[in-house]
Amino acid sequence: MGPTLVRVPQGGRLRPRDLGVPSGRPVVALFGSTNPLEPELAATLAPLVRELLLGTALRRGVVVTGGTDAGVFALAGASSLAVRPAPPLVGVAPAALVDSGDVQGGVPLEPHHHAVALVAGTDWGDELPAISDLVDAVAGRRQVVVCVLVGGGPVSRTELREHLRRGRTVLVVAGSGRLADDVLSGRATDGDPELAALLDAGLVIPVDRAGGADAVREALETVLGPVRPAGRAAALDAVPRRRVRTAPATHLLPPDAAVRYPNLATAIAVAEQVVAPALRVCDATALREQNRHRWIVTLGLVGGLATTTLGAVQSWLTSAAWPGVALAAVGAATSGLLTISRRQGALDSYVSARTRAERLRSLYFEFVTTMPQRAGDDAVAKLREETARRRYGLPAAPASNAQASAQALLDDASTQPVQADAPPPAPAGTPASWPAEALDLYRRHRLEEQARWYEQRSRRLETGLHQTVTASALLLVCAALFGGLGVADPLHRAAWACVAAFCGALAAATNTYEAMSGFGTLSRRYDDTAGALRLAAARASSIDVGDGRAVDSFIAEAEAIQLGEVGTWSMLLRQSVDDTGTTPPKR
Repeated sequence: MGPTLVRVPQGGRLRPRDLGVPSGRPVVALFGSTNPLEPELAATLAPLVRELLLGTALRRGVVVTGGTDAGVFALAGASSLAVRPAPPLVGVAPAALVDSGDVQGGVPLEPHHHAVALVAGTDWGDELPAISDLVDAVAGRRQVVVCVLVGGGPVSRTELREHLRRGRTVLVVAGSGRLADDVLSGRATDGDPELAALLDAGLVIPVDRAGGADAVREALETVLGPVRPAGRAAALDAVPRRRVRTAPATHLLPPDAAVRYPNLATAIAVAEQVVAPALRVCDATALREQNRHRWIVTLGLVGGLATTTLGAVQSWLTSAAWPGVALAAVGAATSGLLTISRRQGALDSYVSARTRAERLRSLYFEFVTTMPQRAGDDAVAKLREETARRRYGLPAAPASNAQASAQALLDDASTQPVQADAPPPAPAGTPASWPAEALDLYRRHRLEEQARWYEQRSRRLETGLHQTVTASALLLVCAALFGGLGVADPLHRAAWACVAAFCGALAAATNTYEAMSGFGTLSRRYDDTAGALRLAAARASSIDVGDGRAVDSFIAEAEAIQLGEVGTWSMLLRQSVDDTGTTPPKR
C-alpha cells in the first residue's frame, strides 16, 4: 500500500498535521547510511532499531527519517512490523529523486512509513532543512528530541551539524561504520573545526552496538526519561471498548530472524506459513469474545448499580410512580441480560480461543526450535495436522508431531548433507549449529520476551488493584459524609440519603469489579510465572548446545511452564465466575 504522500510546494511550510501526526510529542530523528546494509551489520542493528521504535512508541513519540527504502530507513520500516505498539514513522525526501508516481526510476519509498513529505529539491541533502523544521514542529514547546546516527556519509555529516546547532542530543551507534565511527574516534573533526566545536558541546552519547537493545533502552531513559504509564488508567483495563480494533498481524519473530538464525530459516518459513495464520485467527476470535464478555459484565454491574439507586430514589419520591416502574424495568433487563450471557457462554468462548491461541504459539516455537531445516514433506504434513488439532481444540496426538518428526531427524542429522539452497553462513557471533541457534532463539524470543510481558502485566494489574481499592475507599467515605449531612439537614434528609446510597452502591460495584477482574490474584500469578521464565532463561546458558536432545528436553520443560500458566489463569477466571457471577478475561 505504501505511505501517504504529502507534496510540499517550494517555500511551503510542512506541518505535523499534514502528515497525520500530533505535535508536542517526543521525537526520534533517525539518520545515517542509505547504502545496502551488510547482512551481519543488519542482524546486529535490528535489535537496536526495534528497541528504539518500541521506546519511542511507549513514550507516544514520533520517528522522523529520510523516508526512502534504503539503508537504515529500510531497516526501521521492516523492524516496525515486529514492534507492538509501533510509533508513527514519517519521512521527508526530495521530490525529484524518489519514485512517487510523478517521477519514475527514482529511489523507492519505504512502504511501512505512515507518511512521507516530498519537498522541493534535486540533490540529496536539500530535504535536511525541512527535516529539521519538522522535528521542531512535532516536538512543539517541549522540545524533547533525540537524534540517532547509524553509519552515514557526507549528507549525514550535514544533518549531524544541523542537529547539533539546534542543541539536540545525538546517539551515535558505535560499530555501525563510516561517519558514526569517525565521530566517536575523533577522525570526523579532521579539517572540520566547526564540527569539532559542535562535538565539544557534549551532546553526543555513544551507544555500543554490541550492547544490543539494553544499550538503546538505557540511552533513551537518559535523554527522554523513563516510560510513563499509558493514559488509560490501569483500573479501566477490564472495561470494554466500543468496538474491537482489527488485531495487528501476530509476528512471533523479528524480520531478521532468518538471517540471524540461518540453520532455522526453513523451519521459520514453514511455521510462518502453517502455524502463524491459524494463530492470528484464534487471537482475533479471543479479542472479540473477550470484549463481548466485558460488555456483559459491565452492563450487569451498571444494571445492579442502577437498581440500587432507583430503590433509594423510590423511597425518597414516595408520591411518584416512575421510580418504581424504572426499578422494575432495569431489574428485569439486568436479570435477563445475565441469564442470556450465561447461555451464550462468552467467557467459555474467550477462554477456549485464548487457550487454542497459546497452544498454537507453543507449537510455533516447538517446531522452529526442534526441527532442523532438513525436514521434508512428511514433517510439514504432521505439522499441518497438529496445527488443525490445536486450532479447533481437538485432543493432541499421543506425542507432539513437531517433536516426533524433529526427534526422528535428530537421530540421523549427522548423516544428512546440507542442501545446495541452504541459507548463507551465519554472521559473526551467531551460533554455528542448529541446536545452538534454536536455544538462542528460544531464550531471547520466547522466554525473555514472554517474561517481560508477564512482568509488565503484573505491574499493570497491581496498579489497577491499588486504583480500585483507593476509589472504593473514597466512595465509602463520601457515603458516610452524605449520610452525616442527612442527619444534619433534616429538610433534605431523603435527598442526602439517596446520594449516600448511590455512593455506597458504586463502592460495592467497584469492589465487585476488582474481585471479578482478579487484579491481585493475576498480578501475583504473573509475577511468579515471570520469575519461573527468568530462571529458565538463566538455565539455558548451562545447556550443552552440542546435545540436541538436551536442548529439546529443556524446551519441552519450558513450554510446560507456559502452557501450565494458561491452564492456571483459565481456572482462576472460571473460579471468579462462581465467586462474583462475572469474570474478566486475561488481557
